[in-house]
Amino acid sequence: MVTDYRAPAYYEARELRQQGLSGKQIAEQLGVSLKTVYDWVSDIELTAEQQRALKSRKAMRKSSAPSTIAVREEAKQLRQQGLSVKAIAKQLDVAQSSVSIWVRAIELTPEMQARIRENGQRHIAEVGHKGSQANIAKFRQARENYQQEGRLKARSGDHLHVSGCMLYWAEGTKSRSNLTFVNSDPAMIVFFARFLRQSLSVSDEAIAIRAICYLNNGLTLEQIETHWLDLLQLPRTCLRRATVNVQPKSSQQKGRKLPYGLCALSVYDFRVLHHIYGAIQEYIGIDKPEWLE
Repeated sequence: MVTDYRAPAYYEARELRQQGLSGKQIAEQLGVSLKTVYDWVSDIELTAEQQRALKSRKAMRKSSAPSTIAVREEAKQLRQQGLSVKAIAKQLDVAQSSVSIWVRAIELTPEMQARIRENGQRHIAEVGHKGSQANIAKFRQARENYQQEGRLKARSGDHLHVSGCMLYWAEGTKSRSNLTFVNSDPAMIVFFARFLRQSLSVSDEAIAIRAICYLNNGLTLEQIETHWLDLLQLPRTCLRRATVNVQPKSSQQKGRKLPYGLCALSVYDFRVLHHIYGAIQEYIGIDKPEWLE
C-alpha cells in the first residue's frame, strides 16, 4: 500500500507491531480501525517468539472469560437499563450479533427506547469530544517531536541542510501539513530537490511536481512538463495536474518571459515539513510557536 499522507499513528502502529502487539491491540490503543492497522503493518513479519506470545495471550483471555450464561444475563440487564446492542457488545467484549440474539425477546417500552436514544447521543458526544481532544494533543506532540529532530540536525554542521532550510524559509509555503516550494529558476528547483534527497532522505516517489505556466510561448504543456521532469530526474508518476493560463485580474503583464513557467515541488509528509520548521528556528535563534498550532 502506498501512503502519501502519513499521520503519526502510522509510525506508532508499525512500532507497536514490531513489538509484537496484535492488530486489535494496536487499533484500540491508537483509536483507528482494524483494517487501517493491517494496511499499515501488513509487511511486518512477527518473529516465531512473538507469534507464540500472541497465541498464548489469546488462549489466556479465552480461558479466563466468564461463562456464556453469565454474559447473556448481564447483556439482558444492560438492555433493560437502556443500552444499545452496540454499546452492550462493546462493554461485554462480545459480537453484536450475539447480543442481538440474547436481548431480542426483551420488549422495549417507549421509556426504554427514549433512554437508549439518549444514551446513544450522549455516548457519541462524549467519544467525539474525547477523540477530538486526544487527536489534537497527539498531532501537536508529533509536530513538536519532528521540529526537535530538525533542531538536532541543525547542530550537525550540514551545509546543504542549512542552505535548503533557509531557502524554504524564504520561498516555501508555510503550511502546517505539507511542504511546497515554487520557483521559476531551474537551478534553485534542482538545488532544493537535492536538499530533500540528500539531507532529508526524501525518496523520488514522495515528491510531486506540477507546472504553472502559459501556453503562448511556442511550447506545448507536455514539453513544459517534460522539461521539469528531466531537470529533476523524476518519473512521470510524480507529475500532478498543471495550472495553465491562469492570470490574476490585477496583472497588467503583456508578454511572457518565462517559457517554462514555474515549477511547484511538493512533499506530502508533515514530518519533513516540521523538521524544516524546527531547523529554521534553531539556525536563526528564534521561536515560532504558531508553527506548532
